[in-house]
Amino acid sequence: MIKAMIVDDEPLALDYAKKVLSGHSEVEVIGSFTDPIACLEAAEKKAPHIAFLDIQMPEINGLEVAERLLEINPNMYIVFLTAYDVFAVEAFELAALDYIIKPLKEDRLEKTISRYQKNVMAYGDKESHKEEVLRIQIGEYLSFEIEDNKFSPIVWRTAKAQELFIYLLQNHGNYVEKETLMELLWEDKNLESSASLLYTNVYNVRKALKQFEEHFVLKNRLDGYVLELNNVEVNVLDWEQKSSHLPPISPTNIAEYEQMILSFENKYFMKHDYVWLEPKRHILTKLWKSLIEDVVQYYTERNEFEEAIQLLEKLVEEYTEDEQIYFELMKLYNHIGDIDAIAAKYRLLIQHLRRELDAPPSSEIQEWYKVNVIKKLKLNIEK
Repeated sequence: MIKAMIVDDEPLALDYAKKVLSGHSEVEVIGSFTDPIACLEAAEKKAPHIAFLDIQMPEINGLEVAERLLEINPNMYIVFLTAYDVFAVEAFELAALDYIIKPLKEDRLEKTISRYQKNVMAYGDKESHKEEVLRIQIGEYLSFEIEDNKFSPIVWRTAKAQELFIYLLQNHGNYVEKETLMELLWEDKNLESSASLLYTNVYNVRKALKQFEEHFVLKNRLDGYVLELNNVEVNVLDWEQKSSHLPPISPTNIAEYEQMILSFENKYFMKHDYVWLEPKRHILTKLWKSLIEDVVQYYTERNEFEEAIQLLEKLVEEYTEDEQIYFELMKLYNHIGDIDAIAAKYRLLIQHLRRELDAPPSSEIQEWYKVNVIKKLKLNIEK
């Protein structure tokens, strides 16, 4: 049985169309509406096979309703009903199954149903082949989800083909000039040689991605390339996007902030020594550091010092020579009265600064340490 839905802002025309459709032995009318919004809401629940839409309606015309119905369910067929034929071209551009001049007649409906059945036989009932998502993990190296939750690297014809793909992936959606790629990958070659190497490795990239061809489109535009992704999730790049667009921190989203902090792994292509990766690594670690600082400030303002300490301990492991992080951590330990922890962090700071910079802590930190640790220890001993 073909499930049909009708929309017409004129009640008499709606009732007539419903009567004709209901009289067809292969059609079940599952909804009739004078209000297009009500139709859209019902379509999400009832999943009709065909929607019969009047084109000229106030507020929202049938063409717009059709677009929104197809957003809800791309598998639906659209039939337009109208008293005018001036919309026919635009209607068929929307991939309508049929276009009928009102009033709907039984013999004309038969042609529409026949057209529907032929489409179903030729293309299926548009039951969705929902495109699967390709997941890519960037850690120390690049890996693709070959099976469910099983990630593996793929074989590249040359090391340069792999590097070329990684650069295009990092800049996906953006136009990259051929000259930029040649200078980046073959700076020691002359123009003719580097151009030839680029074309060869672009071919190698296309060949390596053949097994995922529905997910990647590598377009050659003028003097450059654009890599477009289709249903691809890249863990690090998705993390960067989400982290960059978090709303201001609040009690309702503090858990989301912490999850973004915990899910970050500072391993962005660490097995590769491409110089051009460094700016991106810096951006990612800086973003992660900013998230931690925001959450630490949030907890500190609420006197939740232990939660703030846990996060700063993560940060100090990464930024071993950043004395300001040590200083903030020592002050937090001071809030909870843990003198031993302050002393331990101070000694660790001295060791790192001596090894990395051959310098002592700043005078501000030294003075603070004397007041808040040494003097307190002396007072405790005297007591």
